[in-house]
Amino acid sequence: GARRGGEALRAAAAAVTVSLVADPIHGAVVSDSFCAMLTQGFRAALEGAPDGIVAVANAEHTSGGRTWNAGTRDELRGVLAQAVGSLLPGAAAGSPQLGEAPSAAAVQLAAEQVEGVWERVEGEGR
Repeated sequence: GARRGGEALRAAAAAVTVSLVADPIHGAVVSDSFCAMLTQGFRAALEGAPDGIVAVANAEHTSGGRTWNAGTRDELRGVLAQAVGSLLPGAAAGSPQLGEAPSAAAVQLAAEQVEGVWERVEGEGR
């Protein structure tokens, strides 16, 4: 069902993320960017196996003053899906195309949108 499809998409996204972080030229920037958008608690998982990223994403933790839980996950889900869709063509259909790298402007816009969600969540004290 939809749940299995979501799990498959999360696993695929995690696998893509691990490969991006492993890139010898851009990997450190990718890791820093993901942690800036999510929490620093993801850093070790990003350098490991894809199922580690999924496990961290499914668990609750507090890192760098941010609390990652079901509420923040739900708040961020929409904007992250939109960001990934704009950065990786075909991601929404479940078949991201890793062709040309997204533009710096697209990455910056996605990061700003995510940051706006964090500011709202933190402002509401969740």
